[in-house]
Amino acid sequence: MIPHRVARIVGIGAVAFFVITYIVSVNHDTVSLTEDIARRLQTLSASALRAPVNKVFKRGSAPTILFVVNTHEKNHETRVEDIRKTYLPRIHEKSSLDLIFVTSQMTDGNPDMFPSTCPMGYWEDSCKRADMMTIAGGYLRRPGMEVFDWIFFLDDDAFILPDNIQRVIMEGMKQEKNQTAVFGIDGCVHDACRGICGGGGYYMNRETLFHVLHSGDKKLYPSLRDETDFYDEQCGRCGDLTITRAMVDFHGVPLKRYPMNGIYVWDALGGKTDADYIRSLQMTDPLPWLYHYPARDRFVQFQSWVDEFGSNKKLED
Repeated sequence: MIPHRVARIVGIGAVAFFVITYIVSVNHDTVSLTEDIARRLQTLSASALRAPVNKVFKRGSAPTILFVVNTHEKNHETRVEDIRKTYLPRIHEKSSLDLIFVTSQMTDGNPDMFPSTCPMGYWEDSCKRADMMTIAGGYLRRPGMEVFDWIFFLDDDAFILPDNIQRVIMEGMKQEKNQTAVFGIDGCVHDACRGICGGGGYYMNRETLFHVLHSGDKKLYPSLRDETDFYDEQCGRCGDLTITRAMVDFHGVPLKRYPMNGIYVWDALGGKTDADYIRSLQMTDPLPWLYHYPARDRFVQFQSWVDEFGSNKKLED
């Protein structure tokens, strides 16, 4: 028996609310989500997909990046709100940056949030990682979105310094821009399954994203979801590992390690003082660019330190 799941109401502003019904089978015999998301996005006007509404994106001297944040319905009023108060306004200021959220089933009603239709439960993390890439691909096919050359995937428990991430990508851009590769922290392992540590984020260029979405044996594995499902159990149902294996094994995408310098996981390790955080934010070599696992009440504090002490000087577009 195939259960029916109804995708929640999405979209405000220039378009009316709409509902799409998805049919998702427990054994994952799904139709390709890539085409489905593309069709759904075509029903939206460009203004309904962007915040602020009239923002115009363009290429300049700084890398153009779409940030895709993995979140969950239970975090809408906590982590998502903290992101909206802290580093998201800086992204909105820049014509070279944009951000969308991918959540579980029910959105918060904002036009920058899209629902995953993954079944809740054991398979959700692997399925959701696939949906993040598929939704990003559909989003980038909208008019005006062809300017984005890079896609950066991260979780809602990471605090980022957007200008410094642009600087990090810019440093290796001559070598990396035209490479089919995914860049991340290669080191997380479950049994024989090795891949990206998703908490530190991972990024790829536009060509790599669309290569993953449209290559492969679509008769055997119709969607990226089906490919991550193949590895789900052997990778311990860790979505960052299953998406790595799918990209590497099904699509021949090499995994390239980016430097750990500038990534901090101190709140997870403990023992750090406010002075330590401030000192790290003042570093110029390496530049700080991502803090993973900060307590949610730290986001606003971090942003105040960035504004007062940080090396995240504004990078002109």
